[in-house]
Amino acid sequence: MGRVIEDLLETPHFQFVPFTPSHVLDFLKDDDIPEMHDRMIAGLATRLRSPLLTHDQKIVAPDTVRVGW
Repeated sequence: MGRVIEDLLETPHFQFVPFTPSHVLDFLKDDDIPEMHDRMIAGLATRLRSPLLTHDQKIVAPDTVRVGW
């Protein structure tokens, strides 16, 4: 394993999360967000019940995810 990954695993402020086929289906819920990777990020924030730190208007405008900035 690379040193960067090892450092991330030891950092309490970083968390690896699973990405399962059911999470892919969540993309359908966030279809107001046009870009697939942005939908992945918004979906994860929703699943974790966590605010998303972003100013990206394509994510913020649809009011799909709670934003804290």
